[in-house]
Amino acid sequence: MGSGPSPADFAMEPSQTLEALREESLDEDAAVAEPEVSVRPASATLVPATQGIGESLRDAWRGRQLLRPLGMRFLLKRVQGTKLGYFWLLFRPFMDSLGKALLFGGVLKVKSGGGTPYYLFLLCGLLTWRGFDRGLLYSARSFSLYRKMMKTFRFPLILVPLSGLTYPAFEVAIYWLVFLGAIVFYWVTTGHMWLEGFPQLLLVIPGLALLGLVTMGFVLWVSVLNAKARDVRQVMRFVMQPWLFITPVLYSAGKVPASLHWLVVVNPLTAPVELVKSGLIGAGKVDPAAILSSVVIGGVLFVSGLWHFNREAAKAIDAQYGMDDDEDDDM
Repeated sequence: MGSGPSPADFAMEPSQTLEALREESLDEDAAVAEPEVSVRPASATLVPATQGIGESLRDAWRGRQLLRPLGMRFLLKRVQGTKLGYFWLLFRPFMDSLGKALLFGGVLKVKSGGGTPYYLFLLCGLLTWRGFDRGLLYSARSFSLYRKMMKTFRFPLILVPLSGLTYPAFEVAIYWLVFLGAIVFYWVTTGHMWLEGFPQLLLVIPGLALLGLVTMGFVLWVSVLNAKARDVRQVMRFVMQPWLFITPVLYSAGKVPASLHWLVVVNPLTAPVELVKSGLIGAGKVDPAAILSSVVIGGVLFVSGLWHFNREAAKAIDAQYGMDDDEDDDM
């Protein structure tokens, strides 16, 4: 007789309901100031994970109301145990943009081109880059953070990496506020409105759409891979730094030597960054080849990522490397 399916080939269906999951998430919100968070054990049974991609996406849509409590868990982990609390969420984007502006614009004399203030130019680049950079790093940790919950409750697993995008989305929103504040500052001090009007401003929409496509493609891959091997997240930290420097965030794409122009074209983040820059302050260079590259690479990553996630996510729950979901390692 052939051996039966292994536990890794099954998803967990517990006796507790999704309503209990929501209640537990709310209990954690209220207990954020406490030093320890207890997790109630629950009995669980195994059911075959035979869903296709379409059915998994429909389940995720039906369970979309869980994104808020799951996402809040990420935000609370960032402020738990700190004295200044949510102030850190506001402070980090401002100091990040100001520090880079002083170094690259002030010390190294990097120019934006076209007379645009370098700080505005830099902020436009960071609006897109930080959404990608933070999205990957935080979503990679999502399976670790929710490991016990995924073993206790049955809910659409694709909501786990999506909830990891909560903090990056919040941080990007702060960058937008800093950018709008800078627009007002330069308008008052120079008398010039640097923000573009319609229809130029509409270029921001395809730029952000491309950014979402590329980011989600990578997120679907790294969330599962990192659940199986923590090395993935460590490697990402080293990869992100050089990737930032080959993406036209800190400098204008027009400054890239002709011999290295191919590197800008094949970079899937070039098109989103340049579209947002062009739409907001008219400082980007919209290259059709770079847009095509971003669409193709992002599309392939997204479709293959959905397939890989749907196939491996349930197995990854039991492939953890022993890290507790409440362990707050350096993010």
